Amino acid sequence: MDRLLHNLHSASNDNPTFNRTQPRGRVIPVTFSKPEIIQLNCDLHSWMRAWVVVADHPFYALSNEAGEFVLPNVPPGKYVLQIWQETLGTTSREVNVGAEDARVTVELKAATLILFDASHAAECVGSARARSLPLRRAQS
Repeated sequence: MDRLLHNLHSASNDNPTFNRTQPRGRVIPVTFSKPEIIQLNCDLHSWMRAWVVVADHPFYALSNEAGEFVLPNVPPGKYVLQIWQETLGTTSREVNVGAEDARVTVELKAATLILFDASHAAECVGSARARSLPLRRAQS
């Protein structure tokens, strides 16, 4: 049981949001009824964040250390598999499930960060707009 005081709030679009204190050692049940991905944060501990994935079906999985997962007992048919990761976002693939195991390989790639010299920004976007860009100097 957690012995810290928390102030939890949700960031949701389709479900009611909440912002409540969770006293030490107490569990406060919360139910979400509409499908969406909900971010939960603790205002007292900035490093504490959680995600709740509310789905309108019974199929879900957590990946293992190698990023692999299994969805058992999926009936035959055509589906859209959605894979979500906090930083990399969501990607989708069509999957046909038959009598045999359906295997899908999905690769999530991190966004590419492009660094450039701010002194040349005016050439790319025009000098008036370049003055308002939120640029930070690269660490050397």
